[in-house]
Amino acid sequence: MDDYYYRLLDDKDVDCVFQPEIFVIAPVLKVRFLGKSTPMTLTHGRIYDVLDIERGWYRIIDETDEDYLYGKDCFEIIERLG
Repeated sequence: MDDYYYRLLDDKDVDCVFQPEIFVIAPVLKVRFLGKSTPMTLTHGRIYDVLDIERGWYRIIDETDEDYLYGKDCFEIIERLG
């Protein structure tokens, strides 16, 4: 993977170089969506990775490529990870 660098100038005109961190979130579950498909959220029967469980809700990256919280009642657990 290439290293990406950004150049900044602080208030003393001194160059500061930093390398941004890359975070990888390991999924905790694989689940199948049992609800009705909608074009911009989830697809019926598709298997999704659960990134986190927050107060009983699953954090999932949906069809918009964004992560959102979804109620666990609409999913079937396929595999427990980690």
